[in-house]
Amino acid sequence: LIRLPDVLRVPHFSDVDVHKLLGHLLPLAKSTYLLLPCGYGIETVKESIRRALQANYTVGVKRLQYSVTPLQAYAQLEGKDGKRCIQPLLNITIKAMIRGTRQTWCVHELHEFMGKTLYDHKLKYDFKYLAASDGRPPVYQIGLLKGERFVIAKDLSGEWIPSMKLKDILGWGVSKMQRQLFLAQQLRVPQFPDAGAHNWVVCCGAQAQRIDSTDRAGARSFPKAKYLSLLKSEVCLPHENFSDIDKCLECRACLAHKFTWVKTKTPPQECIQCPDCVQEAFRQNTLLRLMTAETEPDCNVDSDMQYVLPGEDKCYVF
Repeated sequence: LIRLPDVLRVPHFSDVDVHKLLGHLLPLAKSTYLLLPCGYGIETVKESIRRALQANYTVGVKRLQYSVTPLQAYAQLEGKDGKRCIQPLLNITIKAMIRGTRQTWCVHELHEFMGKTLYDHKLKYDFKYLAASDGRPPVYQIGLLKGERFVIAKDLSGEWIPSMKLKDILGWGVSKMQRQLFLAQQLRVPQFPDAGAHNWVVCCGAQAQRIDSTDRAGARSFPKAKYLSLLKSEVCLPHENFSDIDKCLECRACLAHKFTWVKTKTPPQECIQCPDCVQEAFRQNTLLRLMTAETEPDCNVDSDMQYVLPGEDKCYVF
């Protein structure tokens, strides 16, 4: 759900190009419920996607088939004169898409394909999605788009979960409270090797999840204090003392626990419950934090966004 009138009221977005913003956002979800401001409608969506496709991104949407369905229209009073206007609610559903993207941390064997090294943050592969149709399940594939022909490298159907890399999201800049929520979610996971931001994704309802949760023999693990310090640094909270999430009873009990986040044991129940408490605090303060969001787009995270090249869709406009 994107409530565009609320987004445009945020000072940071007051002068944003609406077509560019929607052209970036709409291809990121299979289905989007979009509330538009007065004066905008279905043609706004069509023009936004047309411009995104015309940009000829190497990283970004390349092919897109979609449908737009009007759902509701809400009457609003606008301006000092209280003039009546209509805000439309639309549903945008992606039927088929090919978008250029970067390496996948889930498919390590794809080092070479068609003469190109794919396992490199500066090089690209293409992601193909087809929505479920006539009893056929959805299709997820990676490969390369050659003209109008898509050459498949691997079929991920049935095993891939839609997600975004945590370090990319951090590199764009998110509110401090959202980073604290990511940190609380990380406390639920044992200390598997290499806990850097590149081994975390955001999926399944904006949840931070480990993607490399394997017990590699001989891999190094850190003492509790050093491991927690690493997690804080990786979510751009290097100087935090957990003061905000410490307000939650469950989080305070989790951090005080003798548990050392060893990879062979599940964290205690208090750590499992900690994100729920932070989430509730986040929900209660969402509007306030949205209007005064503290962003750190230049935090020291090794984000792929630091390597954006000409012709690439950065997926954000600020």
